[in-house]
Formats: sequence, C-alpha cells, structure tokens
Amino acid sequence: ARTFVMPDSSRSFSIVSIVKMDMSALTIGSVAGTVEPGGKVGKYGPGRVPGAIVQSGNLVAAFDGGFQYRDGAYGMIVGKTTYLPLQCGLGTVVGYSDGPVKILEYAGQPLGNDATFVRQNGPMLIKDAHVAVTNPDSQQVWGRVVGDGTFTWRSGIGIAAKGELIFAAGNNLSPQTLALALSAAGADNAIQLDINPHWVRFNIFNANGDSGYDSAPLNPDMQDGSREYLNGYQKDFFYIYKR
Repeated sequence: ARTFVMPDSSRSFSIVSIVKMDMSALTIGSVAGTVEPGGKVGKYGPGRVPGAIVQSGNLVAAFDGGFQYRDGAYGMIVGKTTYLPLQCGLGTVVGYSDGPVKILEYAGQPLGNDATFVRQNGPMLIKDAHVAVTNPDSQQVWGRVVGDGTFTWRSGIGIAAKGELIFAAGNNLSPQTLALALSAAGADNAIQLDINPHWVRFNIFNANGDSGYDSAPLNPDMQDGSREYLNGYQKDFFYIYKR
C-alpha cells in the first residue's frame, strides 16, 4: 500500500511518501555497496541485487540504506560477512531467513542464528510507539545536511504492530517530522536511513516478461537508482522480493 502524509503544520509543502509492505508475502535483503560502508576497512560489497533474485522475476523494490563510513561507521553484517562491527546504543534493522524484520536498539543482545543481515544507522526515531528523537538539530547525530539547517530529503524505515514494514521519505524534513510521519503510518519502532537529495531513493520494480524489469522511483522528484541497484552501486541498500 502507498500513500502520503503531511507531518509538519508549519510546512504545508513537506509531503512524505509512505509505503507499507506485508512481510508475510515479502522478504527483505540487504546489500553492501562496492565502497560503502566497509570499503575504508577493506570490506567491499557486491553493490547489486543478487542475480538469483533478479532472474526469478520476483524483485519488487529497492531503497537506500544507511550512512557512509565517515558519518558514524555504523555496523553492517550480511550473511557471514561483517562489513563494520555493531555498536551498542544504536537503532538496528535485523532481517531473518523466514521473512520477519525487527527494528531495535542494540545493546549487545543475541540477534538470533537465523538473522540474514544487520544494519545500524544512528539512534532510534521511534521506540516502543514513542517518538524518541533527541538533539534534532545535530548534524553529527542525524547526518550532514547539504547546505545549511536541518531540513532536507530524509528517509526512514519502521515496523508496525502486525509486522508490516514501513518506508517513508520526503523533502523538507527534520528528524522529528520524519519520525512523526512514520508514527502516523503506524510504526512502533523506526530508524532513519539516508538523507539528502542524491541518496534518498525508492525504486519499484515490475518484471516485464522479457528477463528484465520496468522501474520507476516512488516519487518523481527522487533520484532514480534502478540501474545502479541492478548493475552496481557504491552504497549499501535494501531490496524487497516476493517469496
């Protein structure tokens, strides 16, 4: 399902695109980029959706991951490869082999032997159904904005009470208004993903019956990442496919 919300009464032009995904029918994967986040420590990723998923015709969507190494060196693990070690006290997305997704504040707890990936990206936006944003103007905490101020393109990911995965993205957002948008969409736990115009992306994919895909951004003002997701991208990202 897709819709939009307007979370900021003082900025009527701030419109957030929302996607809610039924994870009983879908699975999420994570891909490390060819450079980010692990390239600085010699851990380069494939940077593309796995070939088997592409060839199956079941790819549904792909969207931006977390910050670059220089912006926090936040942890990332895919399969048996640790691109960057996990840090305590951070918002963390965990995917599992049987489909579910968890978003939690990592404190060193076991994440389960069936975890397929782990990605961290700063503090929690929403924790246990409460907006948890502190220091909303801190670019050190919430990312360096292109230009001045706090408001920019931002994206985030959340989990609803029944396990639906929620993606939110829009321009002219602060961490606080991004959290309010995710909360309005039903997220009980959520973290911010990437920020700024070039990096906030969500592509919808439709198999065209010719061993390829038609693709378009969720929002026409978003950067189109379809070619990079399929052929090689320097940054990490998530992808969604039908089971």
